[in-house]
Amino acid sequence: MPLVGLLGEISWRLAWLVVPVSMAALAVGLLQRRRASSPAGARAGLRSVLTHPGVARWTAGELFAFSAWAGALVYMGALLVESYDLSIAATGLALGFGALVYVPGNFLFRRWVVEHGRLLLVVLALSGAGTVAALGAVRPSVWVSVALFALLCFIAGGRTLAGSARGLGLAPELRLGVTGIRTAALQSGYFVGSAVGGVALAVGGYGALGLAFAALFVGAAIPHLLPLR
Repeated sequence: MPLVGLLGEISWRLAWLVVPVSMAALAVGLLQRRRASSPAGARAGLRSVLTHPGVARWTAGELFAFSAWAGALVYMGALLVESYDLSIAATGLALGFGALVYVPGNFLFRRWVVEHGRLLLVVLALSGAGTVAALGAVRPSVWVSVALFALLCFIAGGRTLAGSARGLGLAPELRLGVTGIRTAALQSGYFVGSAVGGVALAVGGYGALGLAFAALFVGAAIPHLLPLR
């Protein structure tokens, strides 16, 4: 994001051409140096994966969570630019800082994932709801907004790890199917989050946007509050 912001000051076309191509080339180069991994588990159809106990409920939670998180990512840049008239380069730096804070959130919570996975998913989802609501409603300065966004990224880092571990723990023998469902939930979340956020922004501005994403985060907590059969 900082690279996109710096190049975007010259041309957004340049930013969205150079950065993805260079990162893809770097990834290909790194993959060429890796040894082939062992084959994954047996393939399974979508129906057999979703009918596995707890997986459908977990899928609903992931879709809600990714819709809230991805939606916040989609509109965060616009919030900073419209609220504080930030330059493209400064906005890129702010978004890059959030991405950096995501990493320690991903690492910190892994110590509690095994024993307290469900509780962690509930607590982090509700924490995300409060944070994203404040992000939309409370904007006294750019530093407050960037701090709230960084906190949201930190929470999302832990919640993403906990969600993945929960799904794989429910059906370890169907890990390919579970991983595929999680990927579909992530990509669908961008669509749902963008659509819900667009409607909320048109109706009530950034305050309504934050409340809409907060409701999605609350929806992500509900499946994990219900006991398994």
